Amino acid sequence: MMFTYPEEIISHLRKAWRSNGAPRGVVPRLPDSRYVKDFLSVAYHASMLTEEQRQIGFRLAFITPELADQLAGPAEFGRLFEPVIFVEPRDFKVKEILRLAPATDHTKVLICVSPMRMNGNGKKKLRIWGLIDTGSSWWDFTHGEAGSGVPPPNCLTLSSIEPGNLTFSREGAVLFSLKRGSIVTPSRQTLYQGPIAAFLEDGVNSMYEDTKTELGPDEAHKLEVIGDFPRQSYFSFIERLLFQIREERHGGALIVLPDAVTIEEVIVSELVNLKYPCDFDNVWAFMVSSLANRCRYISLYREMYSGQSQIPVDKHHLLTAMKEQQLQLDRRISDTANLIGSTSQVDGAVFITDRFRLLGFGAEIRVTAFDLKTVHLAVDHEVEDTEPVPIESYGTRHRSAFRYCWELPESAAFVVSQDGGVKGVKRVEDKLVFWPDINFGPLGI
Repeated sequence: MMFTYPEEIISHLRKAWRSNGAPRGVVPRLPDSRYVKDFLSVAYHASMLTEEQRQIGFRLAFITPELADQLAGPAEFGRLFEPVIFVEPRDFKVKEILRLAPATDHTKVLICVSPMRMNGNGKKKLRIWGLIDTGSSWWDFTHGEAGSGVPPPNCLTLSSIEPGNLTFSREGAVLFSLKRGSIVTPSRQTLYQGPIAAFLEDGVNSMYEDTKTELGPDEAHKLEVIGDFPRQSYFSFIERLLFQIREERHGGALIVLPDAVTIEEVIVSELVNLKYPCDFDNVWAFMVSSLANRCRYISLYREMYSGQSQIPVDKHHLLTAMKEQQLQLDRRISDTANLIGSTSQVDGAVFITDRFRLLGFGAEIRVTAFDLKTVHLAVDHEVEDTEPVPIESYGTRHRSAFRYCWELPESAAFVVSQDGGVKGVKRVEDKLVFWPDINFGPLGI
């Protein structure tokens, strides 16, 4: 089978495998190169196929039945998953992936592959020996739908939902992706460090201050029990918006402005024609209430279970009510993220503020910025190194976002391509800088 992807991908995998620590601190041994090549080749060619004209999605795990059983944990402590083991392993071939993929939910089910002999004889070959249902907890956790989750098994995993695009991961952490024939390394830290993060810092600080106000002077100290969770929640909401736009498969642009900007200023601006202006400001209140409730819940929980022999019934009831309120608030936040993200389906950019106030959507950006001939691809999130690229190398959606951020330095943009790639855009002094592929979906899908 001829390779139609970069030949250096195996060596790149070995380097990424060693340099990226596992979440639980244990980096397993990478499989032998000959097996990795077969694993990659079959996955790549399977990604090109369709089932009844529908693009298939799948996740493959390079894991033995013995290791799967070990990672599932002992029964007395509640196993993390139960592998479905086939009576007879199947040959690891493209046609088998095509059969199994439609029957497995790729967001939580792994198709398990390992070197095996048939009937105990002959040369070892890659075979499909079963399935692992990891459940939805990790997916929900990485989407902000749950406070915790159980990560997938600590093994080499390949995911695909688009033709020719593969993502390599381990224990739920993305190592890199193959996109459009190129190796792309995730740069999620762009949201948390560097110029875009600095621009959003006012929003983060507002979230802390508003949560303190929500708690009131007598309970403001309770904010300490959740540490940097407000900051995590802030950036998690942005990631959730970007994920929602990615899921729509339509592409889009998300423009972020300081919250001091009024809807009237945007409407009368000559730089943009906002087709559907609005001033939707619900999600911030939900997020602040959620954080305040979380502070109170954790504080009360610690008080109740700090060694007291008897817990008052009224505190049990209060704790239960707080938990239910937390679930309701988190659902409202999730629903609102989906609503704002779905507005990207209308042609044009979506405008929000750094406090997640929706200013409008379907925006036509009219900025010409004829002096902007070159944009700069950031090699690192701190912009210590960049590569100049002619602006005409990009399509209309990208050029519009580039030009808008060039004309309005106090703005940032996220541009989502139809293939799911996400670019961060920000003017940094005399350069228009963009960061490629800053947002990978959880599990690489």
